[in-house]
Amino acid sequence: MDLCLDADKALLPVWLGVGVAFQHVIPKDIRNLHLLLEMYNSCPFFRVIIDLVEMEFAKGDPGISALYDELFISEDLHSFGLLCL
Repeated sequence: MDLCLDADKALLPVWLGVGVAFQHVIPKDIRNLHLLLEMYNSCPFFRVIIDLVEMEFAKGDPGISALYDELFISEDLHSFGLLCL
């Protein structure tokens, strides 16, 4: 089972946390986007976190994730994967 997770690169906590946070905060007030950009440019810790998340997104393969969900995840939990989109 670990092989599937590793091959999938499905780091669910990272995807859900960052994606949902940005989807909530940015449309709420455009100034939040400017604040995030300022934080990225001036705070090394924040920049590293965002860069690591970006790297994990780049490693991910939506096709493999979908297949993994279909084969190993019960259907009533599939909606959690949609939060990543």
